[in-house]
Amino acid sequence: MKAVTINSYGNSSVLNIEDIPIPETKSNEVLVQVKYSSINPIDIMKREGYGRRIFEKQRKLLFPWVIGSDFSGIVFQNRL
Repeated sequence: MKAVTINSYGNSSVLNIEDIPIPETKSNEVLVQVKYSSINPIDIMKREGYGRRIFEKQRKLLFPWVIGSDFSGIVFQNRL
């Protein structure tokens, strides 16, 4: 699948368009085929390093990171 990813903090030059594997769903998860997505101010701030210490400490934002947290699409796989 195609995704916009970042591999380090920085300006818009760190954005990459990549082919990445389709994630495997686990119990209590759904896989959504994204049709539309947006980039919000918080995505830009996180790309620039906002909250870096917290994310690194909690290991919640590991590189490569797929940018964009708001989307709409079709449920492709349901494991609920």
